[in-house]
Amino acid sequence: MNSIDKNTIVSQLYCTTGKPTNNFLLAPPNYVSDTPLMEYNMEKAKELLDNAG
Repeated sequence: MNSIDKNTIVSQLYCTTGKPTNNFLLAPPNYVSDTPLMEYNMEKAKELLDNAG
């Protein structure tokens, strides 16, 4: 997920009303994951792909 720039996607689609998240469901609260948001890092994404073969 390092190759997906969620900040740009959210700002282009929702302007100031949206925020990036790892969750598909934001309600009800018991379905919201506490997984930290992955950073956008194209170099790390390329490295992961190279290591995977």
